[in-house]
Amino acid sequence: NPAQKKKAKTLTPYERFFEEFEAAQAACDAVGQILVRGVSAEEEEEDYSEDEQDEEVQKLNAGLTDADIAKMRLIVITPKREEALDRMGRMILGDDFDEDFLMQNTSFSLEVLGAYDGFADMYKRLKEWDVKFDHLFAFTYGLWNDDVWMHDHEMGWGEIGGAKMCKGLARLWKAILKKSDAELGITEKYTRPGVIALCEKFKEAVEDIEDEGITFKFA
Repeated sequence: NPAQKKKAKTLTPYERFFEEFEAAQAACDAVGQILVRGVSAEEEEEDYSEDEQDEEVQKLNAGLTDADIAKMRLIVITPKREEALDRMGRMILGDDFDEDFLMQNTSFSLEVLGAYDGFADMYKRLKEWDVKFDHLFAFTYGLWNDDVWMHDHEMGWGEIGGAKMCKGLARLWKAILKKSDAELGITEKYTRPGVIALCEKFKEAVEDIEDEGITFKFA
């Protein structure tokens, strides 16, 4: 169809990427996505109205090149992955999971260690690799997303379990990333690079914690 070919030629790299991404989401009945790494350059703060902000974002997106888009990392959220995010979020945050505003302090770093013990025990009992993958992703994302524990923790936190937790998670990631996409229930090209980017960000964050001897050798 000439009209369709003409339309395809007029798509920007940004529009073309999301047209393909949304088709991939539809194919696996996805309920959403998580952006791990974006591409838009940081703007200087200006006093924009909401409409002006939308217009500026549209201009930025329209100007993105294929090389810019190639840097983007997204994780597709399937219904099962959404359930795992909910379950692991509740494991990490407890009763605070449903709260809009979290009042966390130093003690949260100990709660995280308790959550990891519970996760590790649960993970051993999971049989299917796709279920393991969804829960390992969800737990790691939950720790990365609610990261107060990284900045406010008990003295010697690494020695009392923090280093063990990060080493243990890295070992699980190293093993699971050796599995095929089919074994992990990944049916599109976005999620594997997305979780690798998540692990890279998690590694950078935890290894930046001072004086606690943290390593995260997931690859």
